Amino acid sequence: MDFRDVDINVFVGAVSQAVGILDTHNFLLKGKVSLNREGLSHEEYLALMKVILRANGYGVQPVGNMLKVIDGLKNNGIYNPLPGGAMRELG
Repeated sequence: MDFRDVDINVFVGAVSQAVGILDTHNFLLKGKVSLNREGLSHEEYLALMKVILRANGYGVQPVGNMLKVIDGLKNNGIYNPLPGGAMRELG
């Protein structure tokens, strides 16, 4: 899948659908994304989403089988993704 200057909300939705998770953000994300997903595994695609969210001031927080997109600026980047899907608390 090729993304060219798409709204970050569209990108997060596409990643969520592709990797079988449900994002639960309840606010409008702001930002644009451009990338080519070709050749990326689901794990790499998810890791890339986390990096893109972080670069735009957002983060993710695990909630059961889901990932909740959080405003990293308001939450002081509470969670920071580590390789392998592990999470660590910042602060």
